[in-house]
Amino acid sequence: FRQFLPVKVFASKDLEEVEHHQSRLRKIGYSAHVVNVGTSCKMKALRLGPYPTASQAKVIRKTMRSILFEDAYLVAPAKSARS
Repeated sequence: FRQFLPVKVFASKDLEEVEHHQSRLRKIGYSAHVVNVGTSCKMKALRLGPYPTASQAKVIRKTMRSILFEDAYLVAPAKSARS
């Protein structure tokens, strides 16, 4: 069973700020998507991926940390109902 890993690069309650960073990433060739975070969905997170291997995701995380998003991290895969 293969697990795909997204990289979270930014989060905020301010959707406009999230979309600003999404646009900046798009301009340099990254396709980031916005996801709701938390039970109230007030936080918005900007993610890249998911990537099929941890090593690919780590390369992206390192790149993001070096260009703008020093708090970028790998998002743990959701646990399946079978676990």
